[in-house]
Amino acid sequence: MSLISQTLLIFLFLIIGTGSMAVASKNATPCLTYLGPCGGSCDQKCCDDKCIKSFQGQNPYSICQLLPGNPGRLCNCYHDC
Repeated sequence: MSLISQTLLIFLFLIIGTGSMAVASKNATPCLTYLGPCGGSCDQKCCDDKCIKSFQGQNPYSICQLLPGNPGRLCNCYHDC
């Protein structure tokens, strides 16, 4: 495994293990919550629905993100902490 792959696996392990992490921003500090894989049975609409349902009232928005070195996509939900 290359160094990038090992780093990516560690990063994913930390996100999956904690379920949430803060992401710094200039104007605010939104939180990021991993909601599972995006694709197959859960597409962008499914990801949106999960995000909105889980974080109503916390300004949620979701992204099916493709991470470099990973063939799959992750459903991530950004929301107010």
